Amino acid sequence: MKKITFYIAITLATISVQAQQTSFEDSQGYSAGEFIDGINGWQETSATSNYFLISNEKPSEGENSLKMVYDSQQPLIFADWNFPEALPVQDNLEISMDIYAPGGMTTFYWKIKANDEYAAYIIVQEEYVFPAIVNVVNPVPLAMAPINVGEFNEIKLIFNYTAETITYYANGEEIYQGVLWGSSEAIDQYSFEVFLFEDMFMDNLQTNASLNVQTPNDLSFIHYIQNDYLNLQSSDNMEKIEIYNILGSLIHSEAPKNSQESIAISSLSSGVYIARVKMNGKWHSFKFVK
Repeated sequence: MKKITFYIAITLATISVQAQQTSFEDSQGYSAGEFIDGINGWQETSATSNYFLISNEKPSEGENSLKMVYDSQQPLIFADWNFPEALPVQDNLEISMDIYAPGGMTTFYWKIKANDEYAAYIIVQEEYVFPAIVNVVNPVPLAMAPINVGEFNEIKLIFNYTAETITYYANGEEIYQGVLWGSSEAIDQYSFEVFLFEDMFMDNLQTNASLNVQTPNDLSFIHYIQNDYLNLQSSDNMEKIEIYNILGSLIHSEAPKNSQESIAISSLSSGVYIARVKMNGKWHSFKFVK
């Protein structure tokens, strides 16, 4: 195979790729029947076991969704999703998800976080959705709008940082606009708390923000692909290496603690990938093609 070498110490470039999206499909690194803990930035923090499961039972679209499994012995479950890249602080930033509402007393809390602080808060209970504000530790509903029981519903928020507002939508209808009451830093995590009385499903976590990749301009660092290996060489020790697909899903992570590393990429499908390398406490990113 021809050796292709890229020198990254020449210019500063920004690459915009497809908006971040998670639909729990096989192409994004998910497989039906597996628990989500430890996959692509997901961490389940429930007390006793795994209850967040990739399922093909009830997708909003595509083949899979994320099932929240009811267990009468453990009805309260928790999970966090840490983004590979924080969302940009930009006007008209949209985030959305599809949530299947089973009705009854099942209660779903979607906590949008920025640097460990609340940026927004959504409650889905019975046949309603409630935008909320966190007052000390308790969420206080700001509005109430009906949603469809036994179906998927799209919940969307639009952030306008200049006007300091959040606008909330349910199934395309505006239900409330209020002040930007929480953190105005970059959104970097979703946290979920669910009190179940039966199974519940979520799908299509989306944003209109693009993943921006910058190459460093003051770094002695090269990368090249040879014989189905991504080879990395640096003048400084690499503290961590991560590889993401074009949809922003984490597919490889390691902490080499040295200045040279070769990563097998034979199992990757043909396409464009983003690699991030942490050196001297700072992240540097580049794009490569398999």
